[in-house]
Amino acid sequence: MPAQRHDMTVRERVLQTLPALSPAERKVAQVLLAAYPIAGLESITELAERASVSGPTVTRFNTKLGFDGYREFQQTLHQEIQAQVSSPIVRYPKELPVTDHLGILKTTLNGLVADLTETFEQLDTSEFERVIDLLSDPRRHIACTGGRMSRVIASYLYARLHQVLKNARLLGHGPTPWNEELADLRKRDVIVVFDYRRYQADTIALARQAHSRGIYVVLVTDRWMSPIAGHARHVLWTAGESGSPFDSMTASFALVEALVAALVSRLGDQARLRMEELEDLRKQGVLGADPQPLDF
Repeated sequence: MPAQRHDMTVRERVLQTLPALSPAERKVAQVLLAAYPIAGLESITELAERASVSGPTVTRFNTKLGFDGYREFQQTLHQEIQAQVSSPIVRYPKELPVTDHLGILKTTLNGLVADLTETFEQLDTSEFERVIDLLSDPRRHIACTGGRMSRVIASYLYARLHQVLKNARLLGHGPTPWNEELADLRKRDVIVVFDYRRYQADTIALARQAHSRGIYVVLVTDRWMSPIAGHARHVLWTAGESGSPFDSMTASFALVEALVAALVSRLGDQARLRMEELEDLRKQGVLGADPQPLDF
């Protein structure tokens, strides 16, 4: 079931409302999305000047988003910012509920199912298809990277891409500084960046630098949107609520599985030939050969 408006971020409301906006209101939406959420924290007059529209246009835009007034609109943005920067210790309950482990298992399962359902139901399928277009283009090199925690998802995506593509690589796992690794990527190559709250400064800087070099940035983030969204060509987000103070990565891994499945379908025989090549090398003992039994 699609998220109700009170459960949606302002960005989600804007994207959902875009088809119903007038040309002038659409200018306000574009300005807000381009400098999200900072532009929305300005006064009505300042936001109107940014968009080259009148104050009443901003008010009408605000109403179409479902807010009772500009104050409620800005309060919602402030709450989003607070959610973005909140650490696990802030989300740690002051009093832990007393429950048995079976209860925790059930609560966790229900939470993960809800995350998966929300992630796939809100997925912009046209955006998803455009990401597959980029990943399947043999002319482009594909790089994967992430932050301190999300790097493991980037590694998993790379491991899967490596099995079906010859042009994939993982950034940030060698002795070379991340920003120097960009020297090996060309204009219109692709970098898939995973970034979740609390958004990592060096990951943001890397994405900004990649964008400035003409590299296409694909961002996978949470519903509060990493600042990298302002530099990304395509954005996919996943739900990550959990029964603990820590955000769940389960839906992110599921999205990677969906990306890989769609990519294999798109590549067809190309993917199969690549996998056969790797399998032949394994049989020859070149790649990860099975250990020989010990001879006692």
